[in-house]
Amino acid sequence: MNESGTYVKNIICDRNIKETDLWIVHDDKDLPLGTIRISIDRGSAGQKGVESIIQALGTASFVRFRVGIASGELETIPTEKFVLLRFRRTEADRLRKSIHKTEDAILFALNHDIIQAMNQYNQSD
Repeated sequence: MNESGTYVKNIICDRNIKETDLWIVHDDKDLPLGTIRISIDRGSAGQKGVESIIQALGTASFVRFRVGIASGELETIPTEKFVLLRFRRTEADRLRKSIHKTEDAILFALNHDIIQAMNQYNQSD
């Protein structure tokens, strides 16, 4: 995942997709589990996969659906290990709701527009 930029660039070039029409869904350790934030034209904030995509494309002008994965343990575990851990059983309900919420946000954005989706989903947690 940390080197996904090359693959993303190949896909958008092969399919003649504009960078501004690209949507990326990724985890975000800076957001609590269950939180979604939609953003456009942002830096990577240290997310290695996003950083790779920005470097490969030469732009950050794509849509990101940032899905929170943070829990109380994040402060004591290095990020590269934290993101590979399994979620705890006590987090299963929040995880399931987060997946459905992300799916709803994507469908809403497809049926409306990304700005309306940002207004709708960036405000609710």
